[in-house]
Amino acid sequence: PPRSTLFPYTTLFRSHRWKAQQYFAKKSYQPLLVSASLNSNKVDVTLVSDLLVDKQLSLEIKGMDFNGKVTYFKSIPVKVKANTSGVFFSSDVNALVGEAKRDNALLSFQLKDTGIVLADNILYYLPVKDLQLPKTSIQKTILEEHGVFTIKVTTNKLVKNLYLSLEEGDGFFSDNYFDILPGETKIIQYTPTEKISVEAIKKHLKTMQM
Repeated sequence: PPRSTLFPYTTLFRSHRWKAQQYFAKKSYQPLLVSASLNSNKVDVTLVSDLLVDKQLSLEIKGMDFNGKVTYFKSIPVKVKANTSGVFFSSDVNALVGEAKRDNALLSFQLKDTGIVLADNILYYLPVKDLQLPKTSIQKTILEEHGVFTIKVTTNKLVKNLYLSLEEGDGFFSDNYFDILPGETKIIQYTPTEKISVEAIKKHLKTMQM
């Protein structure tokens, strides 16, 4: 059955600094959701829609290792009916992983409407504790417009559960505790509670990852 569209505001705190569960909850209650389940050697990709109209979309499925080498790619047209959920793609794991090892491989999904990403997700074949996460460098670009900061984060290898924070000041990050695929640029908006300069953001912005 489709999910309730009521966002669980009871999980929110008064502080602008959200906890991990709050960001995860926010993503889970979007009107469109793509997820995957792994049963032995089979992967099933499920789409869930809380929309009141049918949508003709495309589902992009990409397998890669943690260094960015692509092991599988497929783009399929999907008609997502209103207020329903269902499995839209199934495959054997070996076909998706290719020559990569399961502790160094992932499967990403993007649900698109004329090139615009409406929902995305990542499947890992093993528990986090068993993954061979690479050491990687993170590049950050910070711009400011009308008091809101745009932070662009890029990496050359997989980054798992990236956490952004400021040593000084308070504010709200539009996203946090997220993964970044190799070569991907993630764009986050930061809205401070009081005036702060780009130079101060650059100085006090900290990143942590698994």
